[in-house]
Amino acid sequence: MFLSGLVIMWMGNRMTDGRFGRSKWAGIRTPSTMKSDEAWYAAHEVGGPWMSRGGLLSAVGGLTGLMAAALGFPEECVFGLILTGSLAMTVLLVMATVLGVRAAREVP
Repeated sequence: MFLSGLVIMWMGNRMTDGRFGRSKWAGIRTPSTMKSDEAWYAAHEVGGPWMSRGGLLSAVGGLTGLMAAALGFPEECVFGLILTGSLAMTVLLVMATVLGVRAAREVP
C-alpha cells in the first residue's frame, strides 16, 4: 500500500504539471476525457492534485500500518490504519475523477 501510494502520488504530480500524456492503461479514462488531447490535459490538470493527495494518504496509511505491526499493535489496529488509508485514498481518487470529467466536458 505504501509503494502504490507513492506511484499514485507520482502520477498525480505528472498530471498536475501536464506531463502525463494520454495512456491506454492509466489516468482518468472516460469518454469525455478521451475525446481530445485538450480534454485529456484539462481533466488531468484538475484531477492531478486530488490524485496526489490520495496517493499521499495511501502511503501514510500503509506506512503507519507497517509501523504499528512492527511495534506489536493489535491486529485490529493495524487493519484499521490500513483500511482508513485505503478509504481516504478511494474518496480522493473519486474526487479526482469527478472533477476531471467536469473539466473535460467544458472543453469545446
